[in-house]
Amino acid sequence: MSDKEFWEDFYSKKKGTLEPSPFATFVFDEIGLAGTLIELGCGNGRDSLFFSERGISVYGIDQCETTISRLNKLSRSNAKFEVRDFTTLDGLGQFDNVYSRFTLHSVSKEQATQTLVWAFQSLNEGGKFCIEVRSIKDELFGQGTEVEKDAFVTDHYRRFIRIDEMLEELKAIGFKIDYSIESKGLAVYKDEDPSIIRIVAVK
Repeated sequence: MSDKEFWEDFYSKKKGTLEPSPFATFVFDEIGLAGTLIELGCGNGRDSLFFSERGISVYGIDQCETTISRLNKLSRSNAKFEVRDFTTLDGLGQFDNVYSRFTLHSVSKEQATQTLVWAFQSLNEGGKFCIEVRSIKDELFGQGTEVEKDAFVTDHYRRFIRIDEMLEELKAIGFKIDYSIESKGLAVYKDEDPSIIRIVAVK
């Protein structure tokens, strides 16, 4: 089963909560987001809908046709959803915010780098790139078949992130780091408490 098929199956069974993630509420309440926002890999749309309900104009993209079809039936005037691969975006214009939760660790290092560069080029001056990913300190690190550095396949692909490397890469692209943390206790879901990295980078 490919990763795309895995997530199609996951969301077709309507798995996952519709409550906004702790990361979404954090960046909205503590960092302060406004204007336009693109969410990379919006899944069932819970965070995109949270932002749109608070006056942000949202463009959510995901490869899962099931979820995008479901979201577009909601007819939100300030929320648009489209089936796209976030690693190959172009021609979308500029945004005030790029939001990526649990997506950059789902693609290869090369694809992630392409996405970081795209985000910098696609943000307005002063725009924010909000990132949440699994850390190499996560308990799942090392489980499954290793397919590249820090990347393993179990029932789907995960590439665990080294915070120092990601911060340096973002700065080399041109971002300024506004906020960063590596910790457990930030993305608790049922009995899962992953070790994650949060970064807010500003153009």
